[in-house]
Amino acid sequence: MLRSLATVDIVQVESGDSILALEWYRAYHLARGIGFLDCFVAAAAHRLNCQVHTLNTKHFRAIPGLKTLRPY
Repeated sequence: MLRSLATVDIVQVESGDSILALEWYRAYHLARGIGFLDCFVAAAAHRLNCQVHTLNTKHFRAIPGLKTLRPY
Protein backbone atom coordinates (compact mmCIF):
# COMPACT_ATOMS: atom_id res chain seq x y z
CA MET A 1 0.00 0.00 0.00
CA LEU A 2 2.66 2.54 0.97
CA ARG A 3 4.63 1.72 -2.15
CA SER A 4 1.68 2.63 -4.37
CA LEU A 5 1.26 5.96 -2.53
CA ALA A 6 4.82 6.93 -3.40
CA THR A 7 3.66 7.90 -6.89
CA VAL A 8 0.85 10.17 -5.68
CA ASP A 9 1.34 13.94 -5.91
CA ILE A 10 0.55 16.01 -2.84
CA VAL A 11 -1.80 18.91 -3.65
CA GLN A 12 -2.07 21.98 -1.47
CA VAL A 13 -5.58 23.26 -0.94
CA GLU A 14 -6.41 26.92 -1.41
CA SER A 15 -9.04 29.11 0.21
CA GLY A 16 -11.18 29.10 -2.94
CA ASP A 17 -11.40 25.31 -2.75
CA SER A 18 -13.30 25.41 0.52
CA ILE A 19 -15.71 28.07 -0.77
CA LEU A 20 -16.51 26.06 -3.90
CA ALA A 21 -16.73 22.84 -1.86
CA LEU A 22 -19.29 24.42 0.45
CA GLU A 23 -21.36 25.62 -2.54
CA TRP A 24 -21.36 22.13 -4.04
CA TYR A 25 -22.11 20.55 -0.67
CA ARG A 26 -25.16 22.77 -0.22
CA ALA A 27 -26.33 22.03 -3.75
CA TYR A 28 -25.74 18.27 -3.90
CA HIS A 29 -25.59 16.80 -0.38
CA LEU A 30 -29.28 16.12 0.17
CA ALA A 31 -30.14 15.26 -3.43
CA ARG A 32 -27.08 13.18 -4.31
CA GLY A 33 -25.56 12.16 -0.97
CA ILE A 34 -22.14 13.68 -1.57
CA GLY A 35 -20.16 14.51 1.57
CA PHE A 36 -18.19 17.66 2.28
CA LEU A 37 -14.79 15.97 1.97
CA ASP A 38 -15.72 14.63 -1.48
CA CYS A 39 -16.77 18.16 -2.44
CA PHE A 40 -13.45 19.45 -1.12
CA VAL A 41 -11.48 16.93 -3.19
CA ALA A 42 -13.61 17.79 -6.23
CA ALA A 43 -12.99 21.52 -5.79
CA ALA A 44 -9.21 21.05 -5.71
CA ALA A 45 -9.37 18.76 -8.76
CA HIS A 46 -11.57 21.28 -10.56
CA ARG A 47 -9.07 24.09 -9.86
CA LEU A 48 -6.19 21.95 -11.10
CA ASN A 49 -8.17 20.57 -14.06
CA CYS A 50 -7.25 17.01 -13.13
CA GLN A 51 -9.03 13.69 -12.78
CA VAL A 52 -10.20 12.21 -9.49
CA HIS A 53 -9.33 8.53 -9.16
CA THR A 54 -11.96 7.00 -6.90
CA LEU A 55 -13.92 3.85 -6.23
CA ASN A 56 -16.89 6.09 -5.36
CA THR A 57 -17.76 7.56 -8.75
CA LYS A 58 -21.45 7.78 -7.79
CA HIS A 59 -21.05 10.80 -5.52
CA PHE A 60 -18.63 12.61 -7.81
CA ARG A 61 -21.06 12.42 -10.75
CA ALA A 62 -22.99 15.26 -9.14
CA ILE A 63 -20.16 17.71 -9.79
CA PRO A 64 -20.51 19.33 -13.22
CA GLY A 65 -17.52 18.87 -15.52
CA LEU A 66 -15.48 16.83 -13.04
CA LYS A 67 -13.52 13.99 -14.61
CA THR A 68 -13.34 10.77 -12.60
CA LEU A 69 -11.66 7.44 -13.15
CA ARG A 70 -12.38 4.20 -11.33
CA PRO A 71 -8.89 2.66 -10.90
CA TYR A 72 -10.15 -0.95 -11.09
